Amino acid sequence: MKTFKNLWLALSFLFWATLPVTAQSYGLQELAPYVKLVSGTGLTTGHIANLLLSNETSKDVVLTVGPYFIPSSGQYQPYIVPRSSVINLPAGHTSVIKLDGYCADVHKAAVPSSEELISITKWVVPSATAYPKTSGWNRSDHYKVNLKQQTGNTEYKLSYPGMDTEFIYAIDYDKYSADAASQLLDGILRLETAYDQLYEARMISSPYAAHPEKERAAIIQQAFWIFTSQLKEMPYTKTEFKDRMAKQYADKTGITMEGTEVKKQVDYGANSFWNSFIQVLKKAKIIL
Repeated sequence: MKTFKNLWLALSFLFWATLPVTAQSYGLQELAPYVKLVSGTGLTTGHIANLLLSNETSKDVVLTVGPYFIPSSGQYQPYIVPRSSVINLPAGHTSVIKLDGYCADVHKAAVPSSEELISITKWVVPSATAYPKTSGWNRSDHYKVNLKQQTGNTEYKLSYPGMDTEFIYAIDYDKYSADAASQLLDGILRLETAYDQLYEARMISSPYAAHPEKERAAIIQQAFWIFTSQLKEMPYTKTEFKDRMAKQYADKTGITMEGTEVKKQVDYGANSFWNSFIQVLKKAKIIL
């Protein structure tokens, strides 16, 4: 049992590889003058970036930060920051704000610690209600018919949000971030709600059961990756998930898992995790 626990701790990087003044809402354009630096943390989930704000004016301000879709710079992950927060920034004051979120592309590395993210001028402020949920997709917004969805050449199929009808479109959200941002926000919010409902009903089972916060973040992140990879026509499968765990274990320990008792434990744990990912996705009603 001790070996099993240590194994999952060793593999944990796979899941983490998030003054009284007159209130005023600020969009990205208004926020930009106060932003001095946005840097990565090296994390995929949770505390994904630091936002350095500086008020060099003579007046106190209240800034609304989030939600955001932060596109990929090309080399590193795009992120979704689903929550907003109100920041009091007095005149002459500098503050570092932690941005909590999720990676939107399983096939790219996290922005390294202290490295700058893509310019804030390219970020998108999404709204979970600002895109069509059923009809209206076949229009000039860069969505295209997803051939893999139509031919059935996928392990799972996307659905119209909250519906039992197949969603047959795809989008390159790195290239068309403004069009995809609201759909990605809607997806992550649905997954968070679905996980919390299943957890309250005691229907979640994973090797992270003894660590509720880590379990929640890991399962929601992995489920989001399945959703986003399918949306981009680059499916993330159970086989790939298992292969990533095997490689990570080998990299950390120097021991390959072929023909070992550890391999059986990893396979069992991976299947348990994957079942939870799919359970959450189906509860969220974004896959069939």
